[in-house]
Amino acid sequence: MKAASDGLRSQTGTLVITFTEAGPLGLSFTRENFPGTGTVLQGVNEGSQAATHEQAGSLKTGMRLLSVAGSSTRGMEYKQVLTAIRAAP
Repeated sequence: MKAASDGLRSQTGTLVITFTEAGPLGLSFTRENFPGTGTVLQGVNEGSQAATHEQAGSLKTGMRLLSVAGSSTRGMEYKQVLTAIRAAP
């Protein structure tokens, strides 16, 4: 994945992070209890692209993924979101 902007929302607002390196981001996600209700950040892998990003300190477990490469994830099934992340330019 290169140059993908992902929008993540916490209780304090929206965070936009752009990853510019190819390869795994180092983010793990989980789905909320009901299909199509959201994808939530479960964790950041140590030493990963996400962990070393300048905004890494802003990534918090429980943040909701709102978009991938500028496209909304609202109403998408969990597997569709993961496919969108993998396919992002």
